[in-house]
Amino acid sequence: MSIRVKLINADDVLKESLKTYDTNYDSIFIDWIPANSKDLKNAEKIITQTNILEDAIKKSIKIILFDRYQSITQKETIWIKKHKNVILCEPALRTRAGFTYMPFWTKILSINDLRIDDHKRDITFLHCGEISSKMKSFEKFYNLYKSCFGDAVLSYNTEDKNQIEIFEQNFSYLNHSTKTYNDAKYTIAFGSENDYKVGYLDYHIFNAMKMNCVPFIPDDHRYYHALPHLTPKSITWYTMEYENVYIGLLLDFYDAIKKYYPEMDVESVKNQIDKLLE
Repeated sequence: MSIRVKLINADDVLKESLKTYDTNYDSIFIDWIPANSKDLKNAEKIITQTNILEDAIKKSIKIILFDRYQSITQKETIWIKKHKNVILCEPALRTRAGFTYMPFWTKILSINDLRIDDHKRDITFLHCGEISSKMKSFEKFYNLYKSCFGDAVLSYNTEDKNQIEIFEQNFSYLNHSTKTYNDAKYTIAFGSENDYKVGYLDYHIFNAMKMNCVPFIPDDHRYYHALPHLTPKSITWYTMEYENVYIGLLLDFYDAIKKYYPEMDVESVKNQIDKLLE
């Protein structure tokens, strides 16, 4: 790249594709962390990103704010858009006013890249993250079709006490777990009604795939029907056949991204960042 970009809060996938400069940079990319994040590990990062944004505005350095969590408010958007050097991006197909679409990214893997493992996975389906806005999706799959899961182990992972309370009150048959996707066979990319409406895909699925946990897309995600999805009739078969099919299912997912959603390829996102910062 001819442009020297400083990456802030970027994950390893983007860092491997896009070289970052800590000094002598002429543009900045920030993977924005919400100011109201309850994760204490983010406190210092939030202060740092805010200081960098303010400094970039003063010096007219071109900067991309990638609003991963769609946490930037309308009032904040109006203020930010007053500064022509700041570009707002978000991973929703139907973007909010003032934003440019930039998808969540992943490295497209081939069969030679996939890690074969034979360790025992204790969890059949694992959900990570919040649930409060996704209740209807959970009810549809886990209440309406729970008889299809048989002896499957259904779990969720969250440290948020409010989220744990919601799970316990509404989905008592799901186990609270501290285990990760490395211990799970499958995950479902549940979303809220608004997620389905605007085409916002759960970013956790890409973390799952890196750990050989196979993601499925709910039918309600109308913009992503070309990605592998789970139907009630297939639930029982998948719960029993993971060890025999996970490599093929992961390859199917990567192939679908490559064919139908090439903009999700990290190389495509790198090129988009390059063009936006020209």
